[in-house]
Amino acid sequence: QKVTVSTLLTDSPAALVQGAYGVSPTMQRYMKAQSVASGGIGNLGSMNQAVLEINPKHPIVKDLEKMIEKDKESDETRTFAMLMYDVASMTGGYEVADAG
Repeated sequence: QKVTVSTLLTDSPAALVQGAYGVSPTMQRYMKAQSVASGGIGNLGSMNQAVLEINPKHPIVKDLEKMIEKDKESDETRTFAMLMYDVASMTGGYEVADAG
């Protein structure tokens, strides 16, 4: 996946966005349902890769940066980063798998 620094985000710490020719999350769910209905397994693979845009001025991103500087390999840092990614995914309309 790709991560970019955004100058467009003002209130959100991060957003998951599509490229110019990307397929929306709603269309991805529709295509998956169609695949399953026609006997497929519903795995569309890496057909569409969203880009995570982060707002470097947001307090959450600043906190994550401090955590990375302190110990980028810690479980706490990974959990914090994944939480930010999952929230951006849900806000963008993507399904988030249950990790627990």
